[in-house]
Amino acid sequence: MSRIDKLIIPGGLIRRARTYSLVNEQGNLFVVNTGRAATNMQHASGRYAFAKAAQVMWEDHFAKEIADGEVSIGKIPLTDLVKGKNNVMIPLGDIVEVSCKLKPSGPTMMVVTKNKKYKFVSYDNSRLPELEGFAKGLK
Repeated sequence: MSRIDKLIIPGGLIRRARTYSLVNEQGNLFVVNTGRAATNMQHASGRYAFAKAAQVMWEDHFAKEIADGEVSIGKIPLTDLVKGKNNVMIPLGDIVEVSCKLKPSGPTMMVVTKNKKYKFVSYDNSRLPELEGFAKGLK
């Protein structure tokens, strides 16, 4: 079993950003939602200063939610966790491509399956080797 925590699927116009843990076990990739995520505001300045201050408050709130979600991964069987909202189990045979790149927003791992693309981001540039190591286990 290999696992990587605190990866974010960025939000869009309708969907909120969410934090995920990925677990490679039993020939499957389990994508488990551990909580909401704050938007990356590291490049914010000027008129966005208030938003950046608010982000710090939300990050503290979300950190507890994420910690609780990560603890549940060890307590609840993964096959039961994926039945929850925003969770998915992907058979490794369905994965067509996995790639990791360092982008301006941070290290990004793309997982392309037969039906869908998943984009996972970490805002910590030092995590790129960790993402690459996990990605090798999916190939």
